[in-house]
Amino acid sequence: MIKTVLFDVDGTLLDTEYAVIQSFRDTVAIDPAILDEELHFILGIPGVKALERYAGSTEEIQNLLELWVKNLNSHMKNVQLFPNVLPVLQNLRDKNYQLGIVTSKLRPDMESTLDSFNLRDYFTKVVTASDTEKHKPHPEPILRAMELLNSSPEETIYIGDSIYDLQSAHSSQVSFALAGWGAKVHEEFAQVHQLEAPEDLINYLEG
Repeated sequence: MIKTVLFDVDGTLLDTEYAVIQSFRDTVAIDPAILDEELHFILGIPGVKALERYAGSTEEIQNLLELWVKNLNSHMKNVQLFPNVLPVLQNLRDKNYQLGIVTSKLRPDMESTLDSFNLRDYFTKVVTASDTEKHKPHPEPILRAMELLNSSPEETIYIGDSIYDLQSAHSSQVSFALAGWGAKVHEEFAQVHQLEAPEDLINYLEG
């Protein structure tokens, strides 16, 4: 029986695709001829990982990462919660589910996000890329969240939108449901349960 629901953030709770991609373009010298679709690989992974192919040293990656965060802040007006996310979180909390976040965001960015979108009160624990040595698709972030919430794989489900989310869930042996409202087409998603809208999660958990 599911007692703990873990959520990814970008592409799952928040519609951040445009802001992330455009701020990445602002940060790295991307050929204007490259379509946004060709930059989808940067979604759902730690910023350091996304920048590796554009930087020659750890120092350069760190400098670019700091610049990317600043550029992303300038695009925050383009970021919004997906429709019905807050009512769904409230419903789950009222039903006494434990709610947690497992994200590739860094801790400072996640703290700002929690405050900006009034999410803080809904989540008992938040695991960011700053909190683990390894990151999605490795199981460590989800395992860390379960440890903090004293939950078992049998009692836990992870809701995410990327192949990295799916792989992390599978490797940590928790259930997975795809946030179809934010996900891109991928052949591996054919075998997983797909939620068309956030409110579908309630029926799925109780069905």
